[in-house]
Amino acid sequence: MKWRWVIILVLIGCALGAFYLWRRAQAAQNSGSSYQTVEIERGDLVVMVNAAGSISAGRETDLVFGTSGRVSEVLVEAGDVVAAGQVLVRLDPIDLELSVAKARLSFASAENQLRKLLADSTEADLAAALASVKSAEESLARVIAGATEAEEAAVLASVKSAEENLARVIAGPTEAEIAVAEAALASAQEAYQRLLNGPDADEIEQAKLSLDKAKNSLWSAQMSRDAKGNPGSKASGAYDQAQASVANAEISVRLAEMALAELKEPATAAEIQDMAAKVEQARQNLQDLLDGPTAAEIASAESQLAQAEAKLDDLDGPSAAEIASAESQLASAQAKLDDLLRGPSEEDIAISEAQVEQARLSLEQAEKQLESAALVAAYDGVILDLNVGEGEGVGATMVVAVLADLSTLEIVAPLSELDVVSVQEGQMVTVQLDALPEVHLRGQVVLVAPAAQIAQGVANYATTIVVNDPSGMVRPGMSANMYIITDRRQDVLVAPNRAVRSQGQQRVVAVLKGTELEWVPLETGAYNDTMTEIVSGLDEGQEIVANPPNPASQQPRGMGGMRVAPGMGGGFPH
Repeated sequence: MKWRWVIILVLIGCALGAFYLWRRAQAAQNSGSSYQTVEIERGDLVVMVNAAGSISAGRETDLVFGTSGRVSEVLVEAGDVVAAGQVLVRLDPIDLELSVAKARLSFASAENQLRKLLADSTEADLAAALASVKSAEESLARVIAGATEAEEAAVLASVKSAEENLARVIAGPTEAEIAVAEAALASAQEAYQRLLNGPDADEIEQAKLSLDKAKNSLWSAQMSRDAKGNPGSKASGAYDQAQASVANAEISVRLAEMALAELKEPATAAEIQDMAAKVEQARQNLQDLLDGPTAAEIASAESQLAQAEAKLDDLDGPSAAEIASAESQLASAQAKLDDLLRGPSEEDIAISEAQVEQARLSLEQAEKQLESAALVAAYDGVILDLNVGEGEGVGATMVVAVLADLSTLEIVAPLSELDVVSVQEGQMVTVQLDALPEVHLRGQVVLVAPAAQIAQGVANYATTIVVNDPSGMVRPGMSANMYIITDRRQDVLVAPNRAVRSQGQQRVVAVLKGTELEWVPLETGAYNDTMTEIVSGLDEGQEIVANPPNPASQQPRGMGGMRVAPGMGGGFPH
């Protein structure tokens, strides 16, 4: 019985010991498996800098006419594909063509003046110049000599005539002049009254008798002609003379008939009105004579006398101004003659040549303005914008259209001062578009701005990227994300960034030694958003803790890390 209890106690003790050992093993197992591990692998590492920007045409030009005018023809629309040299818009050329014509005339005139200046003087030119000098000399001599006796007599007669005219005007009309005016009025009134009353019986009878007399003369002439024979007889000359008398008699008969008919015809309203006007004019003339001279008539007569007396005063001798004028004309004529004899001076030739050159430049400018009336495409491209319509006016600097070459696309992206230090011209770029996420474009850095643009205290460097293989779906203005490949490491050891920690200035990773973590110092190289290059400290295939805690602050022995290039974002391995 006693041994039974001993055996039971021994069994219970063994069970408790086994349970204790199992719990310790289980705890140890649980402690080691709380960390995930990854293997150090060999592969390619691509380091990239992320940037954002907008697609733009590699070449974009604002097109202007360079001259003002009115649009006469628009040959394209926005979105049209055009070729170099193709006419896009035309201005009305009328004013510009007129300017060219005027400039050509000015140029031709300037050339003609230069040719005349360089040409030798002809005998006709010299003769004309000599004649001008002689005429000026004679004029000066006449001015100095004064008036001749004939000129004095003429001026005295003019003064006398003006005095007599003034005396007549002041004295008023004579009785004979009044009588003549009264007779003219009476005659006009009598004619007017006769026109109103018409002809009396005696006048009509007299007209009839005149007609009968003309007819008798005609019959007499006819009988005399018939007595002369006929046109074919020997006395044909006498017959012809008789025939002429008949013709004259026929004319007299016709005139008498017309006079009788006119006498019987009553006066027209126009004839009566005309005769009434003549009566009124005769009455006004008589009244003017009776009223005497007007102030204006006296003033006119006095003015004529004053002019005549002034001419008489001038006969006393030439004035200094008259002599100076005559001498000036002689000097001018003599200078022209001297110029012809001497020929043009070098200064005259230089001035004329300068005028020719100025006219030529004006002509070239007018022709260029006429050429600019047709707006042409400077290169193959697409019309992005068109700002005018037919009939609209444009200024010399107004942007008429925007032309772009879409065969080359580029992106200008701002890079921070931290990223730009690793970016160089020639580096390859991968481009993704927000509007076309399935399209991946390739590009290249072609320019990094040497100076920063400062905005709100932040420095950015404009970096230009050219798209090497633009797609037809890509349009200017689309938003783009770029990944600039700044470094590429091939066949290197890499570890996940999440496994690498810093301990002071040292980069370290954790490895499991049983259930404990052991920190291993590393020498690191390039890195991107996901992986870091392991230069030394680990071997390929070695397992490290993927997500270790932060290590203690003590400094382990080993080499420090090396940063090759910073990166703002992940990338696409190539």
